[in-house]
Amino acid sequence: MSVDDNRPAAGPKHAMVLVGRLTLSDTSRTRILIGHVPEWRMKKLKHEAELFKAALIAGVRYAEGRKAVEFEATDSASDKALYVYRLLVHDKVIAPMPEDQVSEKTVRHRLATWYAHQLSDGHPLLR
Repeated sequence: MSVDDNRPAAGPKHAMVLVGRLTLSDTSRTRILIGHVPEWRMKKLKHEAELFKAALIAGVRYAEGRKAVEFEATDSASDKALYVYRLLVHDKVIAPMPEDQVSEKTVRHRLATWYAHQLSDGHPLLR
C-alpha cells in the first residue's frame, strides 16, 4: 500500500451527511462522528404570534368547512392547533414532522409557516 492510497478522494474535503440526530463527516473512506445536532432548527418568523393566531383561525375554518370536526368554546388553542396540524398532514397539505419532534412549540411554528406561505408578498405580517 502506497502513501497515495490514504489521500482523500477528489472533491470537497469534507461532505456533511445528516443521519437522524447525528452529523457524520465523510472523508474518503472513513466516517467520523462530529457531534449532536440540536433537536430541530426552526427559521425565525418576525410576526410568528400573529401568524399563528391567523393560521389557527384559518385552520379551524378549514376543518369545520370540511366537516371533519366541530370545535367547542372550551377547546384550548393547543388542542385545536394539534388537530389542525394532523388534519393538514392527513390531507397532504403540509409535510409531516417526525413524531418525536411534534410539540406545541413546533406545531405552532409549522402552522404559522403554512399560513405565511399562503399570504401575498406585500402582506404586513411578512415584513
